[in-house]
Amino acid sequence: MNSNAKGKRGERELANKLKAYGYETIGLKGIYIECKRVQSLNMDNVLEKCDKEHKDPDIPVVMHRKNGKEWKVTMYLPDFMHMYDEWKLKN
Repeated sequence: MNSNAKGKRGERELANKLKAYGYETIGLKGIYIECKRVQSLNMDNVLEKCDKEHKDPDIPVVMHRKNGKEWKVTMYLPDFMHMYDEWKLKN
């Protein structure tokens, strides 16, 4: 399978996962998602690419998983703290 087809399959898989949480598309308001469905990943490179491609005020995140593993989210600490602070204000 070529990498483009595998990437599309990973995006559909993630979209279905997000649908299970009640979201209808792969996009989440305020979040710029880079989706990776690979066994080996240079997270620094992918997160830096994501950071360059996102547009403010969206938060860049990488959603990724390996075969047989759960989906994970990787983001910069300041962005996480911003999201956490917003959550704290509401709870």
